Order: sequence, then structure tokens, then C-alpha cells
Amino acid sequence: MEEYLFQILLRESSTEYALFMQVDPGLHAHEPLDHENQLRNADIPFPISIVYGDKDWMDSRGSREIVQTNKFCSAGLSQLHVLPNAGH
Repeated sequence: MEEYLFQILLRESSTEYALFMQVDPGLHAHEPLDHENQLRNADIPFPISIVYGDKDWMDSRGSREIVQTNKFCSAGLSQLHVLPNAGH
């Protein structure tokens, strides 16, 4: 179990590690992803792509704003994708 948890939660450069580092032990975000110190930061040095399903239960408006704030958006490198016939 220890090895499993290490592999899914604490292995650096994994998605799970990145998400794990954004939350406190109760799994509450220190700062929401759309906070100006997180993904809404216009100075992030990389493009952002976010994917939603057209039947997704989450509202994509916040993600659209994150993508539009990113400095790579005007070059078409940051994008919001909506997949047809897909949920969350």
C-alpha cells in the first residue's frame, strides 16, 4: 500500500503529485486553480489546455477565463477543448 500511494500521490512530475501539492491534508485547496497565483496568473511561462465534455457537470466558464488570461492564448497555444458526447 505504501508503494502504491507513493506512485500515485508523491512521485514528482506526475499529475497526481501536482494536484496533491495544491491541497491541504483534508483535500481542500490552499488556493483555487483560478486564483491569480495559480493558473490565472498571466505570467505562467507555458500554455494551458483544458478539456471538458459537452455533457460535463462542471461549469467551464472559469476555465475559459483561465485560458483567455494565459499569455499564449492569442497565439492559439492555450485552448479550451469541449469533447462531443462526453461527460466529466
